[in-house]
Amino acid sequence: MDKLKCIVLNSKGGVGKSTVAMQLLAPYIFSRFNEVSKFYELDDENDDASAYGASTIIEVHKLSVNSDIKDTLSEIILDDRHMILDIGANKTATEVLSALIDGGMIYAVNLVVIPLLDGEQDAINAIMTYMSIRDTIKKPKILFVLNRHNKSRDVHAQFDIFLGDKRGFFDEQGLMVHVKSEDQNTALLTDGDVIKYARKFHISVYELSKLDRDVDLELRLALQEGADKQTIRFLGFKKSVQNDAVKYTKKTLTKAFEKIDAVLQG
Repeated sequence: MDKLKCIVLNSKGGVGKSTVAMQLLAPYIFSRFNEVSKFYELDDENDDASAYGASTIIEVHKLSVNSDIKDTLSEIILDDRHMILDIGANKTATEVLSALIDGGMIYAVNLVVIPLLDGEQDAINAIMTYMSIRDTIKKPKILFVLNRHNKSRDVHAQFDIFLGDKRGFFDEQGLMVHVKSEDQNTALLTDGDVIKYARKFHISVYELSKLDRDVDLELRLALQEGADKQTIRFLGFKKSVQNDAVKYTKKTLTKAFEKIDAVLQG
C-alpha cells in the first residue's frame, strides 16, 4: 500500500466522527508511516478540526460541500498523500458519499471507518451507511468503531443494539447481523477525560503521550524554587494528564491500531 486514504462517516450526527478521525486514524497513520496526513473536514455545520490547531501529525483543510464537490474529491484523493476525510452527518454524508460513488473515487479509498455510539439510531445509521458502501464496493475495507466505550462496562452490554445480546439474557440479535461476516470488524475507542484535556491542548492523546517534555523535572524544580501554588498545581495536572495519555495509548490505541492493521491486510 502506497498511501492510505480513509473516510470517516455515519449519516447520524453526534457519534464522534471527528474524535475517531483525529484520535485514532491520524495517530495510526503517523505511527505506521511516520508521515503527516492531510485531514479534510467536510462539514458545513461544524468546525471540529480547528480544535487541533497545535497538532503536528495532521495538515488540516476545510472543504465546503457545493456543486463542485465531485471534482474537488477527485483532485484531493488522487494526491499522493496519506489522507483522512472527516465527513459530516445528515445531508452532507449523503452528498459526499454520492459524489465519491458517482465520480468513482470510492474505489481509491483504502479504509471506510464507521463510528457509532450505543444508541439505537446510531446503530441503524451505521448499518445504512455500510449498505450504501457495500452496494458499490464488493470487497470494502470496513471498520466499525464503537466510540466512547465505558471501560467499566462489558462491551456487549453497552453496544447490545449493534452487537446483539451475547450474554443470553434476551433473545435479541444485534443489527450487526446485517453485516457480511468478512466485514464484521470492530475496534473500541474508550471514553476518558484525557481525550477532553488533549483537545484543550489542541493535540491528540497520542501526541500528548509522546511529548518530549520532562514534566516531572519541571514540577520538581518548581517545588525547589518555591514557585506559586497555581504554577505547581498546573504542572501537577499536566503530569497527571500526560500519564493518562501514555496509559490510553498503550491500552486503547495500540489495540485499535492492531485492528486497523488486520482490516487492511484483509
